[in-house]
Amino acid sequence: MTDPMFSRRLKDLFAYHPEFTPRDLELLKVGRHIRLDGPYKVIVGRNKGDNQALEPLIGDRDAVFQMRDFRDPLHASAERPGGGAPEAAAICAAYGDTPKDAEEVTVKCRQGGETSLLRVKPVNRAALQERMI
Repeated sequence: MTDPMFSRRLKDLFAYHPEFTPRDLELLKVGRHIRLDGPYKVIVGRNKGDNQALEPLIGDRDAVFQMRDFRDPLHASAERPGGGAPEAAAICAAYGDTPKDAEEVTVKCRQGGETSLLRVKPVNRAALQERMI
């Protein structure tokens, strides 16, 4: 708990989810955490190891995003039904192996047994820095 990143994520968890679960604590150890609006956040795996750690922690309400057309070991999950999907998909695209000149990319979204495709413009990664937890 002396790790500054973990401490910041723990403080954020207390603020947004005071009735957290052991799963929520495990999620704090993995990936990049990016705050969306209100209580919602996206967790992006940094590498294959992060994705393997995230996979068993994904719940039924979580949305999982993966690049459709590019080699990409990263995915993002957000416990946010509906409206946050395009924003989370754009974040996933920003951290994927998306070509620098890509205007739009296709991201697969899996949630609750349903899969859909979203066309999004990758978010500028530098702009996400201020939202990083």
